[in-house]
Amino acid sequence: MTTGHSDGCFGCGSDNPIGLGLRCTAGPGLSLRASVVPAATNLRCIGPVPFGIISAILEEAMGLLGGLVSTSMNVEHLSIDCDHFPDAEQELTIEAAIDEIIGDRVRTSAILRSAGGGLCDR
Repeated sequence: MTTGHSDGCFGCGSDNPIGLGLRCTAGPGLSLRASVVPAATNLRCIGPVPFGIISAILEEAMGLLGGLVSTSMNVEHLSIDCDHFPDAEQELTIEAAIDEIIGDRVRTSAILRSAGGGLCDR
C-alpha cells in the first residue's frame, strides 16, 4: 500500500529509529489493515504494551487512511476502550476504516486485535 509517507514516518517509515514500523495493506473500500509486534520495533517494548503505545498505534493507523483519499488527516478526538493490555511479544492487528466524509471532515474507526481477540476500539 502506498501511504505517501516518507521513510522517516513514525507510523510506517522503515528508517525511523523510534518508529512503530506498521506494515499496512489496503482493505475493501476505504479501509486498511496494519500489523506490528511491539517488542520487535525500535521502541523495544517488553511486557504489557503501555496505553500510550496502543493509542499511538491506533492514531497512526487511522492517519494512514489519508493515503486512500489523498488527503492529510489530523486527529481532533480519540477515545479508546480497552478490555486488557496485550503482551508486547504478540502481533497486533489494526483494522481501520473511513466511515464517512462530510466536506473536509473525515470520520474514522479502528479496532486493535491480538491473538484473534478484540482488545481496543476507537
